[in-house]
Amino acid sequence: SYAALKDTSLMCAACNDLNTVTMSGFSAPLDENMTCMFMESGTSGTPGTANLSGADLSAVKSASLMFYGAGYDTVNMYGTKPSALLYADGMFSHMPNLTSLGPEGLNAWRLTNLKTASYMLSDCPKLTTVNSTDWGMNACTDMSYMCANDSVLTLLDMSKWTGGKNIDCILYNCPVITEADISKLTGVTNAFMAFAKMPALTKLTLPS
Repeated sequence: SYAALKDTSLMCAACNDLNTVTMSGFSAPLDENMTCMFMESGTSGTPGTANLSGADLSAVKSASLMFYGAGYDTVNMYGTKPSALLYADGMFSHMPNLTSLGPEGLNAWRLTNLKTASYMLSDCPKLTTVNSTDWGMNACTDMSYMCANDSVLTLLDMSKWTGGKNIDCILYNCPVITEADISKLTGVTNAFMAFAKMPALTKLTLPS
């Protein structure tokens, strides 16, 4: 436990050989800033694992670019509940090996305070599952490019999301996804190419 730790931004950024990260049960109840914490780390050799299962992320407000460009194939977020999170832009973006976010993905997350999720999970060519149903997202205004260019992603469940103003390119170039439901995103102001280049899309549900 790190009772006084308040900032871990850039803590392990660009550590190319850092192929194993173990933060299971990590506790830093005052840590509000994990920006770029593991950005571009673990990029050499065989793809490794970052295990954050059960870590206390309850105080974290910024996780922008936290794992941007990192080489891990698994980032285990099981049991983490970043309920205070405000900024998740680019959090898992450009991770070429990422296949899993843990046994339940991010299913337990409740992102009712989140403001921006732009590029949050974009350009992850091996990621198939996110588990986003119950995120809420009622305060999130920027979802642009959120999962753009995720070539094997099968679903981004937005059917219960109630926030969202900018959804530009949110699922741009996601060729496997067959349906999208934004029926509760009634405040959208920007939707430029939101569902462009989705050749498998057969069902799109918009607000009535």
